[in-house]
Amino acid sequence: MALWSKTGPILGALAVVGSTVSAQSIDVSWHAPAKSQVNANFTEVLNGEGKWGFIYDTSETPIDKYGTYNWCNMPHVRKTEYVKPSDDFELKYVEL
Repeated sequence: MALWSKTGPILGALAVVGSTVSAQSIDVSWHAPAKSQVNANFTEVLNGEGKWGFIYDTSETPIDKYGTYNWCNMPHVRKTEYVKPSDDFELKYVEL
């Protein structure tokens, strides 16, 4: 594709933006992760009891625990949160 084709100016603009971004300094130093129940104390992680609020023992997520990650079941859209799209939309399969 020629640089001066229909997309030429766009590619040129992206090159300018990309070079501007790459000229900035990047912080590559190590930063400790934020402390939480999961990573605050390695001994507690290995020997502790409890499940840190996650669900491990059922594929049904109770209504009051909606939003809690369920390790037994991939989260699915619930009827109460799902908004049906207008008939103006058409579902199409696209393979990239």
